[in-house]
Amino acid sequence: MTDLPRRLFFALLVFSPLAFGATETWSLALVGGGSVAALWLSLREARRKELPVYSPPGMLPLALFLAYVFCQAIPLPPLLLHLLSPHTWKLYSETVWVVRPGVWMPVSLAPRATLAEFLRVAGYGAFFLLTVQLLVDRKTLKKIPVFLALFGGGFAFVGILQFLLPNDRILWIVRDWPARTSHHFGTYVNGNHYAGLMEMILPVVLAMFLSAQPEYSYHSLREKIAEFFNHPRANTHILLGFSAILISTSIFLSLSRGGIFSILIALLALGFLAMKHGKDRKKGRQLVLFMVAMLLAVGFLGWGPIFDRFEGIRTSGGEIADQRLDYWEDSRDVIQDFPLFGTGFGTFAHIYPRYQSVYTHGLMVDHAHNDYIELLVEGGIAGTGLVVWFLFAVVSASYRKFSKRRNRTSIYLFLGGLAGLLSILFHSVTDFNLHIGANGLYFFFLLGLVASAAASRSPKSRRKTNLSVMLARRLSRTFVLLGVTALIGGVFYGGAALSAVCMRSFDRLDSLSQTEPKNITAALEQGKLARNLDPLSPQVPFILADLSLAVEDRAQALEYLTAALRLDPTNGEVAQKLGLLLELWGEEEKGKRLLRSGVENNASNPELRKVYASWLFSHGHWEEGLGQVRTAMTWDPRRSRDYLTLLALYGFDAESIDSALPPLCQAQIAFGDYLLDLGFDSRGERTYRRAIPFCTEGESPSTAPFWHLKKFYFDRGRTEEALQAIQQGIELFPRDPGFRREAGFLYERLGVTYRAIEEYRKSLLLDPGKGWVRKRLEILTEGGG
Repeated sequence: MTDLPRRLFFALLVFSPLAFGATETWSLALVGGGSVAALWLSLREARRKELPVYSPPGMLPLALFLAYVFCQAIPLPPLLLHLLSPHTWKLYSETVWVVRPGVWMPVSLAPRATLAEFLRVAGYGAFFLLTVQLLVDRKTLKKIPVFLALFGGGFAFVGILQFLLPNDRILWIVRDWPARTSHHFGTYVNGNHYAGLMEMILPVVLAMFLSAQPEYSYHSLREKIAEFFNHPRANTHILLGFSAILISTSIFLSLSRGGIFSILIALLALGFLAMKHGKDRKKGRQLVLFMVAMLLAVGFLGWGPIFDRFEGIRTSGGEIADQRLDYWEDSRDVIQDFPLFGTGFGTFAHIYPRYQSVYTHGLMVDHAHNDYIELLVEGGIAGTGLVVWFLFAVVSASYRKFSKRRNRTSIYLFLGGLAGLLSILFHSVTDFNLHIGANGLYFFFLLGLVASAAASRSPKSRRKTNLSVMLARRLSRTFVLLGVTALIGGVFYGGAALSAVCMRSFDRLDSLSQTEPKNITAALEQGKLARNLDPLSPQVPFILADLSLAVEDRAQALEYLTAALRLDPTNGEVAQKLGLLLELWGEEEKGKRLLRSGVENNASNPELRKVYASWLFSHGHWEEGLGQVRTAMTWDPRRSRDYLTLLALYGFDAESIDSALPPLCQAQIAFGDYLLDLGFDSRGERTYRRAIPFCTEGESPSTAPFWHLKKFYFDRGRTEEALQAIQQGIELFPRDPGFRREAGFLYERLGVTYRAIEEYRKSLLLDPGKGWVRKRLEILTEGGG
C-alpha cells in the first residue's frame, strides 16, 4: 500500500486541532473531504493489489444512522409528517403552510444544517474505516503512541506557553481571538474543547508509557539506573512520560472543570483496567506516581486560577451559577414534543429559542452543553438508538477480541483508547465536545484504534488481524457510497463557497434607500446566482427579498421571503417580515399569524415582540400589545426606555405605562427617568423609591436606585436628602467604595468635615487606588478644606 493514505491520515490528525478545532466551514470541508479521499485511495490501492479490506464492528448501525440523518432533510407530504412528528406538523402549520398550504416539508427544521451534519458524520465514518485499514499493519499501530506523544506534547507545550505569555492572538501571530472569548486555550476558542481533545490523547500516551517501562534484572539503584538508560525502550519511555505530564498539565491550565473531572475519572479507569488486564499489578503504583508528578507540575504553575474557576460554580448564596441547567430543563420540553424523530440534526439552535426560558444577553444558544440531550433533541429516540447501537457494537465486539490478546502493545493501546473514550463520553454530560470538528474526528479515531488493537494478532501469525474481510459486493457498495458522499460534499461546500463570493457584492452596497437602482439590479443578479449555487441557504433569499423591496417588486419579495421561511421556518425575523408584506396584499389574518409565530419561535427576542406589539397597537389590540411590551421588558430590561418610548408613541399615558411595567429593577428605573423627562418630579421620585426592593433583592442586587435618587436630589439643591439616599445605599451595600466616596463628597458640601474625612478613609480601605480621594483627604486633614 502506498504511503499517501497514511500521510493523509496523520496530516488530518495534526491539521484538525491546529485549524482552531475544525469548527469553521472551510476546515470541516477539508477534514471531511480529506477523510473520504484518504479512504478512497486506501481502498483503491487494496483492490488494485488484491489486498484484503477489513470490516470493523458497527458498520451496519453507522450506515443506518447516516441514512437516517440524510432522510431527515427529505421533504415529506403533510399527512405522513403528521404521523411521524405531530409537533413538526404543528410548527409548519403556524409558519410555512400559512402561505403555502400543503407544500412538502422535511422532519428537519433546517435541512441545510442537517445536510452539513450528515457530511460531518460521514467524514468521521470514513476516518473510522480508514483507521482500521491502516492500523491492521503492526508497524503503523506501533507508531500511534509515539505520534500522539509528539503531537499532543508539542501542542500542550505551546498551549502552556501561550497561557503563561498571552498576547490576545491565536498562537501569538495568527489572528485575534474572536470577541467575547475569555476562556480560550491553545488554538481552541473554548478551553473546554481543548481539554476534550487532550483527555482523549492522554490515556493512550499514558497507557503506552506504562507498557514501555524497561524491565530490570539488577537490584541496586545504581545498576537499575544504568540498565534503564541502556535499555532500547528507555527513549520511548521518557518521551511518553514527559508528553503525558505536559498534556495533563495543560488540561488543568485550560480551566475546564469538566475536563479535569473527566481526566481524573479516565486515569482511575485506566489504573483499574491496567491492574486487571495488564498482567502487572505494579502499573497501578506507577500511575499513582504519575498523578503525583502531574499535580506537582500544575502546582508549580499555580493553582489559583483553577480554584477560582471551581469557586465560580456557585453563587454567594450557594446556588449553582450555571445556565446549563436551564438549557437542559428547556430541552426536556423539546424532547417531549419531538420524541421519536427529533427536530433534525444540526437544528438545536433553531428550535431552542421556541422553548427558551433564560435570558442570555442576546447570545444565541447553539448547543445544549450536553451531547446526550442534544442527541435526543435533534435525533429523537430513533437517532439516539442508532448511536447507542453503533457504540455498543464497536466496544462490545472489540472487548471480546481483546480478552484473548496477549501482546503488550495491543493490550495497552486498547486500554488507553477505551479510557480516552470513557473520558470524552463523561465530559459530554456537561459540554458539546463531539460537535467540535477535531474532537469528533479523534473520537472516531479512538474507536478505530480500539477495534484495531483488540483484533491485532501476533507478529508470527499469518493473519494480521481477527477482523473480518469485507466481501467484494460490500466493497463495491462502499466505493459507490464514497463517490456519492464526495459528490454531495463537493456540491454543498463548493456551492456555499462560491455563493459567499457572490454575496460579497452586497457588502459593498450602502443603505438600499441611497443606492442607485442599477447597482441594486446588479446585486439582484448576483444574488440569484448565489441562490442557485447554495439553494438550501435561507439567508440568500432573505437578502434578495430586501433588494426586491428596494426596487418595489413586492411580488418577487413575497416569493423570496416564502422560500426563506421554507428553509428556516423558526426564523422569527423572516416570518414577521413576510407577515407585514402579506398585510400589504390585504392578507391581515395571515400576517398576524406569521407575526405571532415569529414571537413564539423566538421567545427571548424582545425586538420581535416590539415589532408585534407595534402591529397590535396599530390595529387596536391594546391589551395584547401591552402584554407583549411587558414581556419584552422582562426579557431585556436594559432596553426598557425603548419600549417606554414605543408606548408613548402610541399615546399611552403614564398610568397605563405604569401598569405594564414588570417588577424589575431596570424597567422601574427607566420609567422613573421617563417621568422626570416629562416633568413629573414627585412621581419620578416615588418610582425610584419603589424600585429599591426590586433592585436590592435577588441574585444580582443593584445600587442603581440610590444613585438615581442622589442625582435627583442633588440636581435640585437638596443635598441633605441626596446624602440620605447614599446612606441608605451604604446600609445595604456597606462594602461599596463608591457610596463611601460619594458620602464623603456630600458631607464636604454640607461642611461636616470630620464625617467627610471618615467616609473618605473608609473608601480608601475598600479601594486604595483612587488618587483624588487621597488628595481630598490630605487637604481636609491639613485644614485646607
